[in-house]
Amino acid sequence: MTTFNGGESMIEIKKENQIEKLRAEIALRINGLKRTLSEEDIRAVDNFMEDRKSAAELKCLVNLLEKISVAVDIYEIIRKESLLSMIKRIEKEAEELEPEEMKEKKINLEVEEANESSLEFIEAAKKYIHEPTAANKNKADNSWRHFIVVTGGSRDLMERKVRFLEREAAREKRMPELIEQSVQAMREREEQGRLEMERMEREEQERLEAERVEAERRAEQERLEREVIETAERERIALVEEERRQREQEERERVEREQREREEKERRSRERKEKRRLRMEAQVREREEREEQLRLSREARLREGGLLPREGEKLPPETIFVRKAKNPFKEAFNDGGVNVPEIEAIQWNLVQQCNFEMEAYQERGLESWTRALTGLGNKLRNLSKEKKRIIKKAIKKGAIPIIMPGKRVMLETTLGDILDFNPKIKYKNKNVRMASWTYVKGDSLKEMIRNRNELLVSDIPDEPYIMLTRPTQRPELQQKTVDAQRAKIEAMNENRIGENKIYAMNLHEYAATQTIFTELVIQRSGYEDSELLKFEPLDSNGYVYTRFVSLPMIPVPIGYGKSGFYSAIPTGRFYEGGLRFDCSGIGANYSDGVRLLERVII
Repeated sequence: MTTFNGGESMIEIKKENQIEKLRAEIALRINGLKRTLSEEDIRAVDNFMEDRKSAAELKCLVNLLEKISVAVDIYEIIRKESLLSMIKRIEKEAEELEPEEMKEKKINLEVEEANESSLEFIEAAKKYIHEPTAANKNKADNSWRHFIVVTGGSRDLMERKVRFLEREAAREKRMPELIEQSVQAMREREEQGRLEMERMEREEQERLEAERVEAERRAEQERLEREVIETAERERIALVEEERRQREQEERERVEREQREREEKERRSRERKEKRRLRMEAQVREREEREEQLRLSREARLREGGLLPREGEKLPPETIFVRKAKNPFKEAFNDGGVNVPEIEAIQWNLVQQCNFEMEAYQERGLESWTRALTGLGNKLRNLSKEKKRIIKKAIKKGAIPIIMPGKRVMLETTLGDILDFNPKIKYKNKNVRMASWTYVKGDSLKEMIRNRNELLVSDIPDEPYIMLTRPTQRPELQQKTVDAQRAKIEAMNENRIGENKIYAMNLHEYAATQTIFTELVIQRSGYEDSELLKFEPLDSNGYVYTRFVSLPMIPVPIGYGKSGFYSAIPTGRFYEGGLRFDCSGIGANYSDGVRLLERVII
C-alpha cells in the first residue's frame, strides 16, 4: 500500500509539471499571436487554460497554435475555422474519448488494488494457520472473497492458494535452521570481507606512503627548479632594468638633441622670416613709393590733360566730377598688366568728351556722326541739375558717358559706315593700331540696315543724348533667353520709380561704345604708350556675345545642305581683329548677355 501511494504521488507531480510546461508554452504562443487573434479567441484560450484540462488536451491546443503561427496566410486558417470553435471541438472530443493516460492510470489502479487485496489475504491466511481461531478464519475468508471480487477468481483458485500457503507454513517451520545456516554463511562472508578489507587497507597505506615519498621527491625537485627559475628571473629582471635605464638615458639624450635641433631650426626659421619680413617690407615700401610716384605722375599728366581738376581750380559747368567712383577702366588695365585702384576720383568734361569723339569718328571717316555732334557745346554746358545728378549717379557706379547722335542720324548710317566703327587694339608687340576689319553677317540684318528699317532705332531719342553704360568685359543678364532678358529689364524699370529708365544697347550704340572705349583707355591710362602692355575691345575674352534684344527675331537658314529657318536675334562681339555683327539662336547661351545703359537727352 505504501509503495503504491508513493508511486501515485510521483506520477501526479510529473503530470502537473508537464501540464504547467504546456500552459507556459500556450501563453508564449498566444502572446506572439495577439495581433492576429481576435479578443474573443484570446478569452476562449484563457478560459480553456483556467479549467483543469488534461495534458493531451493542452498538447492538442499547442499543436493548433503552432499551425496558426507558422501559416503562410493566418487569416485563411481562421476564416475556415475560428480558434474558438477549435477549442470547443477539443473539449467535445475529450468528453467522448477517454485519454490514453487516464486509461493507463485506471489500469494501474486495478493492478495496485489486486496486489493490495492479495497481500491482505496472505497476511490473514498466515495468521489463521498459526492461530486457527474462528475470528482469524472469518478474516481470511473475507479477504479471500475480496480478492475473488477484485481479480474475478474462483473457489478452486482459493484452495490452490490455501495449499500454497500451507507449503509456505511448512517451510516456515524449517526457518530457524535456514536462518542459522544463513547467519553462519553471513559470518563467513563478513570474515572474508574483514580480511579483504585489512588487505586493502594495508595496500592503501603502502600506496599512500609511496605517494608521500614521491610527493616529497617531486616537491624537492620543484623547489630546486623554482630556485633556478627565480635566480634566472632575478638576473633577467636586473638585465631588463639595466636595458630600461640605458634606453631612458638614450631617450633623454635623443629628446635633448631634438630639442636643441628644434630650437636651432626655429631660430634659423625666425631669422629667415625676419629677413623675409624686412625684405617684403622693403619691397612693399618700394612698391608703395613707386606706385605713389606713378600715381602722382599720372595725376599730374591727367591734370595737365584736363582729365582731373587742378588744385584750387574751379570746374567749368560742363565738367562732371565724382570723388569716389568705381573705376570703369580697371578691367582693361588689369588685362594690360597695370594695377589701378578700384575706386578713384573721376572727372568728365562733356564738351571735351564730345570733341574727343568727333576726332575719333573723323579719323574713321564717319562724317555724318561727326556733323551730328558739332555744335553741342552750349547744350552740354547748360544741362539741368537733374540731368547732372543722373550722370553723376551712373558714373559713381562705373559707367562712362558717350555722346550719341539722334535717331535720324543712326537710321541713315549705311552698311559701309557700320563697317568703319573699328576699335583700336594693342597687342604684346606694343603697337597700337585700328582693327583691320568689321563685317555684318546675315542677309536679313543687312537688308534692315540698307532699307533703314525703323525697328533698328525703335527706342532711340530724336535728339542727341548722352549714353551711360558700364564697359565690363562680359555683358549682364547672361544664361537667359531673349524673352527672359526683356522681362527682366521691364521688371527693373518697374522698381525704378521716379528714376531714369534702363535700356538694352542697340547695334549703333554697341559700335560707338567699342570705338570710343578703346580711345578712352589710351587717353585715360596716363602712361606712355610703351608702358601699357596690351588692351583689347570689349567682348574679346572667349566666345562672348552682346544681344540686341530691342531688335525683332530674324529668320536664319539652318545650315549648309539643310532646308528651313530658325528664329534668331542679332548679336555683336569682337572677333579676330575686328567687330562682328551676326545672329544667334533664341535659346539660352552661356555667353549671350545684354549691355544695359541709361540715356540723358542733351
